[in-house]
Amino acid sequence: MFTQSSKYAILAVLYLTTYSDREHKKGISEISESIDVPAPFLAKLLQELSKKGFINSTKGRGGGFYMPEENKNLSILDLIEELEGKKKLTNCVLGSNHCNPNHPCALHNLVYDKNIEMLKNLKGKVLSEYAKEIENGVSFL
Repeated sequence: MFTQSSKYAILAVLYLTTYSDREHKKGISEISESIDVPAPFLAKLLQELSKKGFINSTKGRGGGFYMPEENKNLSILDLIEELEGKKKLTNCVLGSNHCNPNHPCALHNLVYDKNIEMLKNLKGKVLSEYAKEIENGVSFL
């Protein structure tokens, strides 16, 4: 369902939400090692997210990436839509341009409702809630 870029972005954003703030910025190497994502790919991804205002970055000594406090109230769905667009998330699982509820592909009825439910769940929980679960050992990255 998610592209590799989105999977890496989810991990990176959850890491930054959990372990960073304006005073505790994280560098590419630290993030890459912590979430097991290739550093060159991660660097490009984080630069893109920074340009879009999803995360913040500073250059130079003491620089790095961090999650601004106000963005900790965004959802994972907000992140994925920022990277892939809204349409991508509701596209046909088989890639058909003609599939829709009135003209379903072979798998449409099997996955459509579950997909909509998953999107609602991804929208209904904010990044700070995931961070608390990670901090408390309820879940992990």
